[in-house]
Amino acid sequence: MKIERIHRTIGIVMLVPLLLWAATGLVFLTKTGYGDAYTQLEPKLYPIERQIRLPEDTRWSQVKVMRTILGYHLIVLQDGRWVHLDPFTFSEQPNPNAEELNILISDAMSTNKARFGVITETGKNGVITDTDVQITLDWATLALQQSGRDTRFINLLYQIHYLQWLGSPKLDKVLGAMGIVGLLLLTVYGFALYAKRVLSNRN
Repeated sequence: MKIERIHRTIGIVMLVPLLLWAATGLVFLTKTGYGDAYTQLEPKLYPIERQIRLPEDTRWSQVKVMRTILGYHLIVLQDGRWVHLDPFTFSEQPNPNAEELNILISDAMSTNKARFGVITETGKNGVITDTDVQITLDWATLALQQSGRDTRFINLLYQIHYLQWLGSPKLDKVLGAMGIVGLLLLTVYGFALYAKRVLSNRN
């Protein structure tokens, strides 16, 4: 009876986490809504029509030359850090102002107007659109990242699935470890209960 009581208690405690784990796992398995939520957004690129001569003696380990609606860009990896340079003067490109940021991101958004809509708010490194999509720009790499309500909802499901409920990485690890221990105990006591019943039936 003691084993049954312990098994039942652990089962009740683990009921909510297991139900949430199963429900969120179903979403991850079917990937419902993933298409738009994690669609890639990149600056629209244009043909390079000017000759660019790169210096021979540099510490650059990677080099990218691109042309966007803002003009030409030289992206280099130097000493493990990405740097955005002017491809003609080789001086570091300053961060875009609000108008340039809007122009660059609006041009990129034009490939999927249904998803991104139009810009309604501009910040230092990104914008918010009328479809509630947040778009941020990493100027050093000229990379865009988008996050909509669906993206944030799926990210929340990941937090629920992996027991990241407390908002602190350390505490979440403790909670996750407790969840694993609870699942193991549920299995062990369940097997013990099964073995006990088998032995009782034999006797």
